[in-house]
Amino acid sequence: MGRRASHNPNGKGGNWFCYPEHIQRKANRLFDWLRNSDYLTNREDQEFARGAAHLLSELNAIHPIREGNGRTQLAFLKLLTLNAGRTFDDEALDPTRTIAAMVVSFSGDLDPLADLVADIIA
Repeated sequence: MGRRASHNPNGKGGNWFCYPEHIQRKANRLFDWLRNSDYLTNREDQEFARGAAHLLSELNAIHPIREGNGRTQLAFLKLLTLNAGRTFDDEALDPTRTIAAMVVSFSGDLDPLADLVADIIA
């Protein structure tokens, strides 16, 4: 009988993260996309939120940091937001909402995460 994902170092809550041997290639592809997207600068609010949601979802699936991945992603989002000339409302960060949005992003539903980002940058 196989082990549940929550007991596997590459999974959490039934979702599987990138295996370590693929992290570099996947991260390079994601950060190439970000660079080619001009770091989401000069975007309308919804376009920025959708791009940031895509970035966070992919980065979460890559899961390059085994402990503190979520905190690191939020710090990166804040820097990305400020770099794009936007404000970042720390008060809009609700941990329960953030985790729920990240979980559904695994199945490709970016709407809750994009809505969360839109609220943070409002």
